Amino acid sequence: MRLIKIEVDKILHRKFSRWLLIVTTIVLPLALIIISDMSTQDEALTEAEFIANLSFAIISYIQSYIFLPIWIILFIGQELSNGYINRFVFARSRKDYFLSKLLYCASIASYFSVLGIISFIASAYTASVLSDITIFQCMKLFCQLALSTLSYAMLLMSLVFIVRSPAIGFIIYLAWNFSEGILFRVAAGIWSIELKWLPLHLVRTLYTINGEATSGNYHNPFDGNPTAITLPITFIMIATMLTYQSFLQTDLKPLSD
Repeated sequence: MRLIKIEVDKILHRKFSRWLLIVTTIVLPLALIIISDMSTQDEALTEAEFIANLSFAIISYIQSYIFLPIWIILFIGQELSNGYINRFVFARSRKDYFLSKLLYCASIASYFSVLGIISFIASAYTASVLSDITIFQCMKLFCQLALSTLSYAMLLMSLVFIVRSPAIGFIIYLAWNFSEGILFRVAAGIWSIELKWLPLHLVRTLYTINGEATSGNYHNPFDGNPTAITLPITFIMIATMLTYQSFLQTDLKPLSD
């Protein structure tokens, strides 16, 4: 609990993170409400299609460049590059610091999951397609949001722990995401091979069929195929353990006098 309080206090007491929290809380639901309403006007959607498209939009927007990656890559990367990590490790330990980052990822994933459900309910009731939302639908989406967002956050955390820089981490993430997309489409188009075992695509199989972030590929493994989460979750656990072992062996950047 002490580590969670430290992470929450940092979010609430840093000026940039406070403003980002306010902007994210307002912009994400508002954008989803507007887009979902426009989609019902432009297309003749059934209720099931609307729910699938809206669920996909919520998860993909959260994991897009301007939301989750900023919270994970920029904030953790800043700590790894500005000397904060040295002071924390000196006062406590590397194990506690890594655990605090896992708790930070879990806190951010929980925040986005709650915000996602709020966006889902608000978008559904302001659109002209959907009449009623069941608690079961919300619970399934919340479980999917929490699992997919936490997994993606932990993958981004592993990246930034390797490069130790928010700027470099974000640039590598952009290039990585773009390169994976090109490689997947080239392999699918030329050889009819779906490279859904690529890292980002593998994690995205928690909400898409083959890891490609398009609404037509959306699926929820909690709809009847819960074993589909086994491979991406196993991958994230292995990546996190390897990141932790690497962190234990890596020298910290010395503080200047």
